Amino acid sequence: MADLDPIDRWYSEPLDVHVWSHHPEIRELTDCLFDELGISRLDSKSNNKPKISPKSMLRVLLLDLYVRWLKDPNLSTGFNKAVRHYKPNSRYNGLHINRNIIPVEKTLEDQGYLEVLPHYNDRTGAGRSYTTRIRPSERLTDHFRRLTIDLHDIDKHHNEELL
Repeated sequence: MADLDPIDRWYSEPLDVHVWSHHPEIRELTDCLFDELGISRLDSKSNNKPKISPKSMLRVLLLDLYVRWLKDPNLSTGFNKAVRHYKPNSRYNGLHINRNIIPVEKTLEDQGYLEVLPHYNDRTGAGRSYTTRIRPSERLTDHFRRLTIDLHDIDKHHNEELL
């Protein structure tokens, strides 16, 4: 990753929760990391199951990172780690992405699959605040380099919000 610039807070796009693919390579990568990282521990044990599983949230996150990496490896994703942004009727929860995506991202981060520029909160009110920026680390891009899937194999989820 020595050839990449440091993460630039201004060169990012918000997390795209609508990106989706049923491509076998993406399913295989998701399954591999889901098992390797123990993300199954985030599955709900209650009878009140969420509408989207941690494995599906991992797939959304991986696809978002992969699409940006294909466009430009320096481009990062704005990722909000505040639970309040994942409540019903929020931008993220339109496709049932809930607060459980935060520990999925944290697991990828802790295991060295992500580079992270932490959020900044200007408490004075005079400046701007920023969400966390993430992009794939060399460890994750090693997986991405093995994929043959291109942008034409990646769609928007059928439940995408319309403006």
